[in-house]
Amino acid sequence: MTNEEIAADMISLIRRYAIGSALISHEAKIRQAVDKLKHAHNFSKQELNWIARMEKYLMEESVLNVTVFEEDGRFKAQGGFGKINKVFGNKLESIILELNEYLYDDGGKTA
Repeated sequence: MTNEEIAADMISLIRRYAIGSALISHEAKIRQAVDKLKHAHNFSKQELNWIARMEKYLMEESVLNVTVFEEDGRFKAQGGFGKINKVFGNKLESIILELNEYLYDDGGKTA
């Protein structure tokens, strides 16, 4: 488990006990975040395919950031950040940030 994964788990626990957020599964949080992201944009079929890969990655890992696209073989083998970023019109970094915001933006209702 990486430091980022430990931090993400700690944030969930703190939210749960500090503000009374409901604890939901890792998978449910990811599905909700991806759904919000999809509804906020009009993604092309190719972009949706990459979003699905990101979702699958997050089901196995706790953190998605720019370096993952250069270090993880699932993305690196497909051209890494540079190539995937072009698919998203050079907005991949903001898409990643938005997705991560959705993962933890719950209006204080879930952790």
